[in-house]
Amino acid sequence: MSDKHYSSHADAEKAHFFSCRHRDRSACDKARQAWEQHQKGKVDGAAVRRELRAKLSAAEQTVLLDQRLGAGAGAVRERARLAKL
Repeated sequence: MSDKHYSSHADAEKAHFFSCRHRDRSACDKARQAWEQHQKGKVDGAAVRRELRAKLSAAEQTVLLDQRLGAGAGAVRERARLAKL
């Protein structure tokens, strides 16, 4: 977020440029950094899960689906894709 559209920080605050949770620029920046760290953690976690899944055979992936959703329940397209492998 940038308050460059306002002549001063005070004008940005008056125009409610910052949310109720982020009353000033430093709080806004701190929240942005926390959000970016959270997003990076999600991306890194997804990469780890992709690597782990790639190591599993189609039969092992089907077993995991059965454990998670129940035997033959849900994930119809994924089960069809795994059956082709």
